[in-house]
Amino acid sequence: MPEWPATRVTLLDRLHDPRDQDAWTQFVALYGPLMFHFARRRLPQDDDAADVTQEVLRAVMGGSYRRPRGRFQKWLVTVLLNKIRDFHSAHVRREVSGDTGIAELLEAEPSRGEEEEWDQERQRHLFHAAADRVQQRANPLHWEAFVRTALQNQPGQEVAHALNLSLTNVYAVKCRFMKEIKDEVQRLVEEMTTGDGHWLGIADKLRQPAPVMSAGCQRVLNEAPGRSTMTARIHIERMMHRNSIAVSGEAAAGYTLLKLIPSGLGGAAKLLGLNLGLVIDVSGSMYEEDGTGVTRLQRVKDAALAAIQNLRPDDTLAIVGFAHDARVLLPATPMTEKDRIEDVIRGIDCLDIDPGGTAMDEGLALAMSEVAQRAVRGQLSQIVILTDGETSGEQNCRALAQQAADKKIHWTLMGVGLDWKASLLKDLAKLSQGKWHFIDVERAKETTRVFAEEFETLAATAFLNVELSIKPTRDVCIKRLRQVVPEIKDVAFEESAERGLLGKLGTLQNDLSSRYIIELSLPQRPDGKYTIAQMELTYDLGTGQRESTGPIPLEITYTAAGQGYVNAEVMKHIDDIQLKELGDQLQVALQARNEKTALHIAQEMETKGKAMGERAAKKTMIAKQVLDELHHTSGVSRKTQLVVEDELRVGETA
Repeated sequence: MPEWPATRVTLLDRLHDPRDQDAWTQFVALYGPLMFHFARRRLPQDDDAADVTQEVLRAVMGGSYRRPRGRFQKWLVTVLLNKIRDFHSAHVRREVSGDTGIAELLEAEPSRGEEEEWDQERQRHLFHAAADRVQQRANPLHWEAFVRTALQNQPGQEVAHALNLSLTNVYAVKCRFMKEIKDEVQRLVEEMTTGDGHWLGIADKLRQPAPVMSAGCQRVLNEAPGRSTMTARIHIERMMHRNSIAVSGEAAAGYTLLKLIPSGLGGAAKLLGLNLGLVIDVSGSMYEEDGTGVTRLQRVKDAALAAIQNLRPDDTLAIVGFAHDARVLLPATPMTEKDRIEDVIRGIDCLDIDPGGTAMDEGLALAMSEVAQRAVRGQLSQIVILTDGETSGEQNCRALAQQAADKKIHWTLMGVGLDWKASLLKDLAKLSQGKWHFIDVERAKETTRVFAEEFETLAATAFLNVELSIKPTRDVCIKRLRQVVPEIKDVAFEESAERGLLGKLGTLQNDLSSRYIIELSLPQRPDGKYTIAQMELTYDLGTGQRESTGPIPLEITYTAAGQGYVNAEVMKHIDDIQLKELGDQLQVALQARNEKTALHIAQEMETKGKAMGERAAKKTMIAKQVLDELHHTSGVSRKTQLVVEDELRVGETA
């Protein structure tokens, strides 16, 4: 990693000397990755982001920045954002040279949300730059122990066994490296506050993937000196599928991509406390080994023990077991009593529950009672349910799911193996405004992966009860709202006299944006720029108070001369939706035993997947599997059907 200059002003002055190649090399290494990744999130392809980054670097090389214009950081992000806007508005590259061009660019300064996103990116690089310095001088074995315990939250005993170290040594290494990283963060902060400050970069190549901020990284930054404190909020980016439209008939279809990006979460916002219930099927079928040599129940216990390491001391967990009947195995208990919780999980198969049945409704009722009793303002209440079979009391389950939604207690349902009733679990997920997972029992580590993914997601929740209201203008019709990242699914609208159409989006993590496609019907208009809807996003930061983005206009330009260029990023998500819809149609055809229709749809899926390229490679492979089974067996196995539905709902960000 390059050494940082003593002051940023000095480096900027050196850039004006064409003979000082070292200064230019330092600058590109420091700023290049940040600019590229910031631009890439707003542009269709890597090449577009690289071109925009190169144009901004030309502006710097040309000496366009002068200190009287203000802070270099703000100047740089302003030029970068306007270059991105140039791409979207004109789809041509314009060279920047001289003061006049830059003066025009400065007319459109970055929004507060954009500056906060830029600052958040800076903080990610801050941690990773500090960690990179420490790693360079660390013993590789000790560094591996640190990464596993501090950043991946693996139990110390497990890490000690895996690396052949003593437990004392593992904890000593963790403490030492945490202190060293904090010291490096302090040094970097001091450098950044000297002179004009500077941004941190750790990538050697422009397109090296941007680092992800883990919970361990965030803890270090939260304690670093000089941390800015900003109010947590959700920043909204919006883009139409075309930069302009021509409506020849009475109306035309339109699509808007919304990106909900958490910002201001560096140190001011604390993650929400968790009030969890874990409901586990302990019926006889959970003792099957599925060729892995380990029972399903044992795999669940191991996965649960690993997953709860993501929880914080003030989180609570209740555990319910069910089979022929149901019992509360552990009342709601704070994670400060982790030893007690772990003992209950380890001994779940030794408790007095008759294994001869699957009374999931009774287990859900007990879990609802436990979680509801502990529900308080500022916490996320969630119940995680796992089963491998069909259950009695389906109507009771549905009624409880509706009650859960009314009480804002969301459910996560996990179907293990092939014998659970998919239609029921999916209904319960929809009714409770939750989600469902499929666990392939033939993959020994699948249970651990799904549990870890779910608990990490819950632990990273920062925004509750996120709601989007849309008020279309005259003759504009909002037809549909779909989430496309992280999961492809419909979002139902409720009509409100005061707020127009209201979509309940659920929770949002502190480190993951979500994306939505709005499908519209647009009327004819004379040429010009029009507001077609007013939007507002509201959410709860755990205080019980509703926060708001304020009104946000959704605009589009009408041009009778012809359609504008297509936004590639929006169209990629529309492709994902279309592939998901084909998968839904396939499921209907298979359930109706209409093999001819199923074959035709599977062929369409394969063709569509191939056209989408490498990012849809896995989905294309699944379509081929369906075709192969239809050709050879005149049907599709239940496992393949579950895999199709599970995979096609995954939204792709690239």
